Amino acid sequence: MSDAQAEAVTARAGELPGFLYGMLLPGFLAHIGLLTLLVGLVVAGIAPWWVPLAALAGTVVPFVTMDQPPAVQSTGALLHLAAYGWIALHVLRMPDAGWRAGLTAPPPSHA
Repeated sequence: MSDAQAEAVTARAGELPGFLYGMLLPGFLAHIGLLTLLVGLVVAGIAPWWVPLAALAGTVVPFVTMDQPPAVQSTGALLHLAAYGWIALHVLRMPDAGWRAGLTAPPPSHA
């Protein structure tokens, strides 16, 4: 496929309602939901303060660096890896007792 044909197909796909409401909107809403989850983890004292900031920066960096080389744009993905990777390691290292206690423990008090 030539470059002109590929651009035409991409432009046409972007106009389709299924792409907008089935792909783009849920994708952006997922970023908002994940950021809300990370802020909740910080408020609960589970995650450090930098985790939601790194995730937010990872979402913003690709939009701010659109005119930059791909190596610069990929720093957003690295920030996401740091934020969500920290959460993943925390979950993977949690012992079984921690999972059981989490289901019955009262919410932490911020006295």
